[in-house]
Amino acid sequence: MPRIWYIACCCLLALTALAWTPPPNVLPNGDCENGLTGWAPNGAVSVDGAAYQGRGALLLNVPAVGGAGVSSSPAPVEGGKDYLITLRLRSEGFSRKGGYDGVNASFSLYFYNAENKQVGQTGSGFPYDPQPKWAHRMQLFTVPADAVTARFTVGMNAREGSLPSKLWLDQIAIRRWDGAVKANGRAWTFNADRYFAQNDFRRVADDEATSGFSVIANPRFQKKPGYMVGGLYYGQSGKGLPPGSYRVLFRMRVGELPAEPVPVVTLDVNPQFGGSNNARVVMSSEFKQAGVYQDVPLRFVVGPETGYVDLRAYWQAKVTAWADTFTIVEEESFTDEQITALFK
Repeated sequence: MPRIWYIACCCLLALTALAWTPPPNVLPNGDCENGLTGWAPNGAVSVDGAAYQGRGALLLNVPAVGGAGVSSSPAPVEGGKDYLITLRLRSEGFSRKGGYDGVNASFSLYFYNAENKQVGQTGSGFPYDPQPKWAHRMQLFTVPADAVTARFTVGMNAREGSLPSKLWLDQIAIRRWDGAVKANGRAWTFNADRYFAQNDFRRVADDEATSGFSVIANPRFQKKPGYMVGGLYYGQSGKGLPPGSYRVLFRMRVGELPAEPVPVVTLDVNPQFGGSNNARVVMSSEFKQAGVYQDVPLRFVVGPETGYVDLRAYWQAKVTAWADTFTIVEEESFTDEQITALFK
């Protein structure tokens, strides 16, 4: 018996040592265990004892027309790096019919440089319909190159005649999220000429394109911006991406490289549930040579409640551009253990 007990203890210690530990949370008091310390409330904001875990959760309460908001103290970040934000949310009221009914809520991350000047912003909206059970939210974002801090801010507003509404947030975390392409990981490739705004852009034969065809956006003929890639909705059949970390590679080229950099496209990943997953502006200076295709990357994550994803390239109407294919590359699949660790 003692030998069996010794072996069992050794196995338990080995498993414990191998347990996955998430990167540290850089957001001060993101779990509200110290009340509103580090949070600057505006309106009816409090720490409520009905938390997902621990002693309290942020509560924004808008009983009638008006609003409420709260902002965190600065969180240290490193410019040019990717970070993952995770949180739990629950809500009451909001909508009588499952769509926008006069109440909305969203979060933003404001980025600041060493002189405390704002140098960027990202974020997304929360669901319009009530979330009676605690739900996940997971989003990846890239910090602007000159940013050194970020503030997490939540805002909630209601117009006259709206339902009295409440929003709870708990376990808010911001973590550095480094990723590398998984060895022998899966990849999914799609032809851009099947997924674009056909009223605005053209499908053309292209000997340099992998598929033999590409989507062209030319400011000589198209004066306004639009989606030269978009409309995939991958996963709505139930066979979508499992929870994990991914990157999408948009294979693109430009016709010219202006002397001063200009925006070419804005890339984003738009999921069915949870708001924009990640987005960034691609400048002409990122292309090494005019007329030559190259892969333009964007990292993103898929959470437990993401639904389908739509991978989009929004042309900015500045320079001629072509889109060939876009490929989803697997970085890491999240285990149940990792999901639990990220949201605790």
